[in-house]
Amino acid sequence: MNVEKQREVLIIDVLNAMRKHWKLMLVFMTVYMLMVVGIAIVLPRKYESTGKLFVRLGRGGVTLDPTATTSETIMIQESRESEINSIIDVLESRRVLESVVAEIGPERILSTKSLFAKLPIPRLSSFIGTSGTDGDDIDYGSLLTTNEAIEKLYDNLAVRTPRKAATISVTVESESPKLSRDIVDVLMSTYLDQHVKARQTNGSYRFFQEQYNAQNEKVQACTQRVADFKNRTGIISIGDSQVALREHQSSIEREIVDAQTRLEAAESRFRRTQELILTLPQNVALETMTGVANQATDLMRDRLYELEIAERNLANRFTDDHPQLIAIRQQLEEARRLMAGEINERTQTKQTLNENVLALQLDGLNAQADVAASQAEVDYLKQQLEGIRDRVQRLNSQAVELAMLERELHESEASQAIYAEKLEEARINQALDNERISNVDIIQPATFQVKYVSPSYLLILIGGIASAFLGAIGIAYFKEIWWGETVRTVVREEPNSLLLQPRPKLSVEESNTLNINSFSTHESLVKR
Repeated sequence: MNVEKQREVLIIDVLNAMRKHWKLMLVFMTVYMLMVVGIAIVLPRKYESTGKLFVRLGRGGVTLDPTATTSETIMIQESRESEINSIIDVLESRRVLESVVAEIGPERILSTKSLFAKLPIPRLSSFIGTSGTDGDDIDYGSLLTTNEAIEKLYDNLAVRTPRKAATISVTVESESPKLSRDIVDVLMSTYLDQHVKARQTNGSYRFFQEQYNAQNEKVQACTQRVADFKNRTGIISIGDSQVALREHQSSIEREIVDAQTRLEAAESRFRRTQELILTLPQNVALETMTGVANQATDLMRDRLYELEIAERNLANRFTDDHPQLIAIRQQLEEARRLMAGEINERTQTKQTLNENVLALQLDGLNAQADVAASQAEVDYLKQQLEGIRDRVQRLNSQAVELAMLERELHESEASQAIYAEKLEEARINQALDNERISNVDIIQPATFQVKYVSPSYLLILIGGIASAFLGAIGIAYFKEIWWGETVRTVVREEPNSLLLQPRPKLSVEESNTLNINSFSTHESLVKR
């Protein structure tokens, strides 16, 4: 038998059963619809409240806690989707639900207007004692009531977010519009508190405050050590002291060179005066009274004296190879030669000490004094130079020690500046957390809807009619199969045809046997 024939047989059986048992179907549908209406009447009405959160790009998503930047950091790109999913997960977390139940009250959440709740059926929490075993003081009945309230709240809670959106909808259903609104309000407010706590690092402000105070004490100690070192050594600035010593040293070195030059000049002048004194006579003729005085000789002699004096003066001022000195000496030699060729007719000569010798002796004494003074000056300047070199060595050693102290001070001040910056960041974060300022805001408070959202009586009616009709058809069909008054027979001559023939009156045992055989025959035909 093909599939079309099988369907034809089934439809025929169903129509035949409906035709014969329409009264039974009507009774069933009536009773079933009465039950549906009764259930619809006793079902409690559910009211819905919705609130919306907006997740903007703010300090919760793009900033770091000050403790996260105290060492090397890496860039972590956290997507907006992961942030929103995290918010949804926290909204549905047990900790948030526990806080909501604790504030609303488990009895208010578990309260219902359903008629079934008014039946004297004890709850599960009544079978559990108020305290546990082993001497603990835990109220297990209260814990069970709280758990039931949390589970009911979780079942009636719906957290959704549109795709590619930054808003989150929080919806709660309950049997009271006021309760739904209160739950949504408390849930969003509790989440904002939890969101702030989850984003903050506990103890960061206290940690940076302690570190800043410790670093401040270290800076003060380093500053005091630097001040004590400068007071002890008398140094204001190493650089300025080094520049001053360098200039002083250069000045003394120049003075030493000048003093040595003067010393050499004084020594040379002294030696030259001694040489000139040896070359000049100690006494000179002052007056000769022999005959007529030779005026030319006297004038020549005066000229000779003038040349000698000029030669001495130039010898004191210039070296032997100086052109003027050479010229004056040539003139002096020529004058002496001429003087030697003159005839002196004087017979009476009046002598006196040579004034040139006396002048040379006086100049030699002055030169000797200059030599002593220049030598003393050179010795004193060299002694000063050695003292400056010692001060330079001490200053270099002190510069190393001061550099170490100042480096420690600078490092301490740099660390203090870092801790001050982190402390300020932690203070700002703590102030923002205290004011509950985050990147999540409530853009729609919980709504108060007086129109119920469930049950839908139209859907219940349509579903009830459909299910009652199908149930009635099923009951009529199975009654026809098991207790029907017709039997299917297969015509041998036409294997593909079915005939419905009246069944003769049989006993109860024969009727049951025939029904079983008929059902088996029908199953075999359907399988074929």
